[in-house]
Amino acid sequence: MIKAVIFDMDGLMVDSEPLQSLAFEELVKSYGKTPIPHEHGLMQMVGLGGDDNYIMVREKHNIEDNISVLREKRLPIYFKILGEKVTPMPGLLELLKLLKKEEFKTAVASSSHMYQINLVLEKLNIASYFDKLVSGTEMPHHKPSPDIYLEAAKQLDLEPRECVALEDSSVGVQSGNSAGMKVIAVPSTYTITQDLSKADKIVNSLTEVTLDLIHSL
Repeated sequence: MIKAVIFDMDGLMVDSEPLQSLAFEELVKSYGKTPIPHEHGLMQMVGLGGDDNYIMVREKHNIEDNISVLREKRLPIYFKILGEKVTPMPGLLELLKLLKKEEFKTAVASSSHMYQINLVLEKLNIASYFDKLVSGTEMPHHKPSPDIYLEAAKQLDLEPRECVALEDSSVGVQSGNSAGMKVIAVPSTYTITQDLSKADKIVNSLTEVTLDLIHSL
């Protein structure tokens, strides 16, 4: 029986990928370089965690500063953009209200830093809907490793089989699946062509995540 719903954040709860990309663009420009987009016109690869995107951007643009310096320069840029432009994905608020009413446990399991998670929840005024927050930066291994979802289940005091993970990317789906959870994939514009075959269900948006769908898992 499903007792908890665990949310990825970027690309699922908020359309943050363009905002992430814009921050990388501004970072690259600050070095006098011309931004070179990756897939879908984005500077980053969707779903990657840790330093992977910083490494890719650094190498692609021949920037000499190390990753710590790049992160220190970029984060204030991203926070400003996020604070001004972040909006919830369609169906998010309604789903959170429904889950709270039905007394499901909830958590966020995001590859982003904890302060980014808190900033998004604060800006959207939805922090009260979540029981636990887990950041991938605090895990030994990043998605597609199951670590972050196993930790979320542990903090919720539940078995992984009692949880369903909501994810938008291939690496996220693999992470939830490897943890032994049911997975509902909600692909974004940027992940619609990714391999989501390990998901138990694939829907078009959060508006399609209903009680019937959750219970069917």
